[in-house]
Amino acid sequence: MNSDEALRFLSFLNGDVSEIERRCGAGFKRFKLDDQALAGRSINQWDGESLESKTFPKPSCYFQLKVTLKDTSKPCWRRIIIPNTARLSDLHDEIKYRFDYCGPFMAQFYWPKERIYIADTDGETSDDYMLVPDYKVGDVLTEGMRFQYTYDFRRFYEHTIVVEKVLKSPDEVSPSLRMEKGDDPEALHGDFTDFDEE
Repeated sequence: MNSDEALRFLSFLNGDVSEIERRCGAGFKRFKLDDQALAGRSINQWDGESLESKTFPKPSCYFQLKVTLKDTSKPCWRRIIIPNTARLSDLHDEIKYRFDYCGPFMAQFYWPKERIYIADTDGETSDDYMLVPDYKVGDVLTEGMRFQYTYDFRRFYEHTIVVEKVLKSPDEVSPSLRMEKGDDPEALHGDFTDFDEE
């Protein structure tokens, strides 16, 4: 993020409606915006939240995702099965939960020329932050798609997410399919090939 982007993003976090409208209207034209996407929502979870603990509108399909932590000396990835009616904030919660991330840190999903920031804050400041926009994953993801996710802008846990399959039901997932590999990132602290501790 360059200095201009940082200044614009800070104004957006501080409630600059024109900046929010600019991002929603100009930066994300190819994604569908419903009322909830425009409203956004506060995130207030230190440890994420499992998809299994949530209730979603009836899905028409599910996405099988492989989320791989980048720049580690040993492979570290998780498979996630997510309904098309879930939102990017739900995927963010699940990634935090599955990788055992802890703390109210900023995160982002990004595609070429498009970035969706997530303001993940503690309870004292969550009213000042919004997730805009909060898209349904079914409006964003397609089979074979590859995009990026970054958690914690200080340590920069960077991930590649691949949409491996579109499923009609979670029952289509083979019981023998491996769902994860590698230690939790906190256990890998200092094991990143490009991580420089200050």
